[in-house]
Amino acid sequence: MCSGRKTKLKKLFDETEPEDFNFEDSYVILSDQHKGHQQFDRNKELYCRVLDYYFQKRFKVILLGDVEEFYSKDITRFLDEYANDVYPKESQFGTNTGPGYCRIWGNHDYDWGKPQNIAEYLHQLIPGIPGKNVKQALKLKFDDDFFIFLTHGHQGELDGDKLKKIIRFIKYRLRLRWIGYPTSASQNHRLRLRSERQYYEWAKENGVMLITGHTHRPRFESLDKIDRLETQIESLCRRWSRTKTPICRLRLERKITKKHNEYLAALEKAKQSKKRKRLGQGELLIPCYFNPGSCLHEKGISCLEISNGRIRLVFHDRDVPHDSSSNPRVLESENLDYIRVRMKLLTRRHETAG
Repeated sequence: MCSGRKTKLKKLFDETEPEDFNFEDSYVILSDQHKGHQQFDRNKELYCRVLDYYFQKRFKVILLGDVEEFYSKDITRFLDEYANDVYPKESQFGTNTGPGYCRIWGNHDYDWGKPQNIAEYLHQLIPGIPGKNVKQALKLKFDDDFFIFLTHGHQGELDGDKLKKIIRFIKYRLRLRWIGYPTSASQNHRLRLRSERQYYEWAKENGVMLITGHTHRPRFESLDKIDRLETQIESLCRRWSRTKTPICRLRLERKITKKHNEYLAALEKAKQSKKRKRLGQGELLIPCYFNPGSCLHEKGISCLEISNGRIRLVFHDRDVPHDSSSNPRVLESENLDYIRVRMKLLTRRHETAG
């Protein structure tokens, strides 16, 4: 376990004041927009539609870091480029009549950690946003001893945290912003998996439900793709055994066949690469780590929803028209209370076994 990341996350968790989790509220968690990057511009229209969708549904929005790409553009240029579309869509959440707005800063937009930048620049982009709504982490109190902790996830990294100013200088001055950066967890698969395992270990050890961005890869209940498909196939088979209607059984059989083919393909891919993206080896995974992915996917935007006592990983497809009646594709969904109880039971069992 990276002691630097572990220490930084624990210090940040202890210093962050808890806020009561309100079951009547709904949250959407969007991460890694990287405004100013060409990949964001490709999804800009979809991003605006997604914000409209959640505003109409009265979801509070949580932007989970790297919202702006200061590695490629100066802070003063964003208002000119996005003043007529993106920022007004975000601003509507933070008005007196809006559902709510929270912005967490990451390594690519750490400038928002300085109050003077919030006062001078961010208030131009998001008028009227309180400084307290811009933070490094958010800690939601689920009950007396269970927390949902949200932060970007760069804490403790050499280039993303400790040397971030030097790295920004190199990338900005030498114009390397369109070249893959080898020490970035979002672009280096080996570092990405190592980071995810560190998040998982920290969350498991501290009994915290951790939500980060940074890696750009969606995660749900700490599972990789093979884990998720195994769970889905098992659930579908159980539903089939309880279903008596022939047409419903036929539909379930088709779903099972489709999922099984995906499962076999994922197994073959893992076999060829000789490495699975599983976070825990030789143990029951504890559902303590989640990641909404990013707004830079080739085919759309992934995000996490929390509402009505459930958490969902969803995907907004760029090719599917959005309006007030359309819904994103739900990739995963689970009851928060189930996650809380399972985490407590499995963590206690893990400590007993240790």
